Amino acid sequence: MPDRFVAFARISQAIPSQFPMWLLAAFLASFFQASSLIAQYSPEHPTVVQMVERGVSYLEKTEAIASGEFKDGGAIIVGYTVYKVRGDDQHPLVKKGIETALHTASILGTQAQANEHKITYVACVSALLLCDVDPDKYRDQITRIRDWLVAVQKPHGGFSYLTTPAGDTSQVQYAMLAMWAMNEAGVTAPVDTVERALGWLRRFQNQDGGWGYQPSEMQAFTTTKSLATAGLGALMIGGDTLRLYGQRQKKRVDDFVPSALKLVVEKKKEQGPQGVSLSKDDLQPTIDRGVAWQNGNPATPSLQNRDWYTYWRYSQ
Repeated sequence: MPDRFVAFARISQAIPSQFPMWLLAAFLASFFQASSLIAQYSPEHPTVVQMVERGVSYLEKTEAIASGEFKDGGAIIVGYTVYKVRGDDQHPLVKKGIETALHTASILGTQAQANEHKITYVACVSALLLCDVDPDKYRDQITRIRDWLVAVQKPHGGFSYLTTPAGDTSQVQYAMLAMWAMNEAGVTAPVDTVERALGWLRRFQNQDGGWGYQPSEMQAFTTTKSLATAGLGALMIGGDTLRLYGQRQKKRVDDFVPSALKLVVEKKKEQGPQGVSLSKDDLQPTIDRGVAWQNGNPATPSLQNRDWYTYWRYSQ
C-alpha cells in the first residue's frame, strides 16, 4: 500500500469557498510534516522544515482563524496541524481542537447537529484528531462518530449534507478517510458501510473516468480535477480499509532515513475483516479509468488560481 495514504490522513481539509490563509498554512504544515517524500524533499529537508515552521508559527500567532460555519472545523484542523508538528496535546491550539472535537462527538444524533451545516466534514476531522492524539482515551467519542457515520450514510451508499439526498464526492472522501483512521485506531468500520461507499464511487464514476460534485441518477456533474482526485483517493483508501491490498506493518529502517517517516511494507495478504465481498480486482477497473483520466488531464496554470487548488493537491 503506498505511503501516500498515510500522508493523506495527515492533511487538512479545504472546505471554504474562498480559500483562507490560515487553511493554507495548516495544509503546508501538515502535508510536509506527514508525507513520506515530496519529490526530492524529505520532512527533515531544511526547506521543508522552514515551510512547516512558518506555517505553524502563523497559526500560533493568528486569532479568530475561522468563523461562521467553518469555526468548529477550522479549530479542529488547526489543532490537528499543530499536534502533528509540535506533538504536544497540551498546546493551547491542540487543546482547543480536542475540545471542539469532543463537543462535536457529543452533539451527533441530537437536534444540535442541525446548527452545523458542515457536520459531516466536522465529524470526520474530529475522528482524525482524536484517533491521532489518544485513541484509547477518546475511544467512546471515536466510536460515537463511527456509529453516527453508519447511521447517516445515504441509501445509495454515499455521504452528503444531511438534508441533501444525493451523495457528495468530497464528503464521501472524508467519510472514507475517517473510517480508515478509525480502523487504524482499532475502532472498526462495518464492512457493509465501507463496501456501500465503494459501490457509490464505482456507480457514479463518470464515463470519462473522473467524478463530479453531487451525482445522482437524475443528474450528472462534470468531472473536475479536484473531485476526480478525491474520488480516486477515496476508492483506494476504502480498499485499504478492507485490507484488499494486504496487511501492513511498520518497517525497521536504517539511521539515515528521516525519523519523521512512517514507512510501511506490504505483507502477504492475511486474514482481513470478516464478511468482505469485494476484491482489489473489483476495484481495479475503476481505478484504472480514474488514473487514465488523471494522466490525460494534467493540471493547467489556471487551476492554481481557483479556490480548490489545494484541495486537489492534498487529494493527490
